[in-house]
Amino acid sequence: MELNEIWLTYVNEHMAADAGKIPPIELTASQTLERLFDFHPMLSARWDTIMSVKYNDAFDEEADNALAHLAMTDSFAAWDQLSVGAWRVLVERLQYCEVVLGANMAAVPKAVTDRLPLGLTRDQEARALLLHYLLGHGRTIDRQILPVKERRNFASLSPNHVLRRQ
Repeated sequence: MELNEIWLTYVNEHMAADAGKIPPIELTASQTLERLFDFHPMLSARWDTIMSVKYNDAFDEEADNALAHLAMTDSFAAWDQLSVGAWRVLVERLQYCEVVLGANMAAVPKAVTDRLPLGLTRDQEARALLLHYLLGHGRTIDRQILPVKERRNFASLSPNHVLRRQ
């Protein structure tokens, strides 16, 4: 299975049984952003540490595996074992997707950007969109849109350091 298809497997496992017979819900960029913003509290507690390491795409595979594990388990519990480098990759992808969605929202405010089947909870909608974007478009960050930010001047950590919830 391709990485950009994992979100479809997640959606198929959680949608209503008769969802294929009913038109999907349509989301604008603004509504998609609202759902992606649901993940910000999880990042806030770790933000300074995440931003203390330089972005390095060597952690792409670990980030991809964390997202695939999320799709299989519907839980973030295993993310407590992620390295700071993988967290930085996830943050960069999320920021990039949010910038692109924001630009789309500014250009065409009511345009439909995403469709999801009925029967998903709000959390499942958010997770499906996170998987869709971070394993899809977010894997290829256009650095003209989101330049690499320099590390903050905090105590230096190895990007391999495991970042557990405080």
